[in-house]
Amino acid sequence: MKQREKILKTARYATFFVWGIALLLIVLHRDALTADAISSHLPQQPVPAALTVLLLYACKTVSMVFPLKLLQLAAGALFPRRLAVLVNLGGTAVSAAVGYRIGRFIGRDAAAKYVNENPRLAALLAEQNSNTLRFSFFLRSLVFLPLDAVSLYFGAVQAPFYQYLLGSLLGMLPNVLISTCMGASLTEPGSPAFLLSCGSFALLTLISFVWYLLDRRKRR
Repeated sequence: MKQREKILKTARYATFFVWGIALLLIVLHRDALTADAISSHLPQQPVPAALTVLLLYACKTVSMVFPLKLLQLAAGALFPRRLAVLVNLGGTAVSAAVGYRIGRFIGRDAAAKYVNENPRLAALLAEQNSNTLRFSFFLRSLVFLPLDAVSLYFGAVQAPFYQYLLGSLLGMLPNVLISTCMGASLTEPGSPAFLLSCGSFALLTLISFVWYLLDRRKRR
């Protein structure tokens, strides 16, 4: 099992290096980083361009550090609205699936190390007694929980994959829609669309905390 953890660490270090180079290039060329400029370097056909973004989602999950929100915003800015929603939903599925497979690969003990870094998540998992579909939906709807640690947990306990994946997609759907709309209006931060997206995300976060507190009270 320790050998598998070493393999995961090596993969994470490799993705750290890739993201580090990417961030360095972003800093050096920040003045030229417009949505049009970035999209001009992506494949011009929508399918290859979308696949490129999905690959970034997979790399993000392996690294476990790059914020998912940035990819959602980027897709919203780079693609037409409907395609951006599909790309972000596909990226969410890829991220959830890759994290699940990593969890199965490293096992319970190794996954527990990542879970225990977040006390709220660890407490919820310790008292888990509902079916996979419902529980994955609940955890994914709590926007303040670490997404990758949740994926590792479900993979490590070998939860039914398709129930887990469906629950994850349904739970993250509101966040995906809001982030996509926010990304589409990212170049106009004072526009009604951007402000409405920000307000919607703030409301979603508040609802998540209220649902979490109600669940904790119910379990006591």
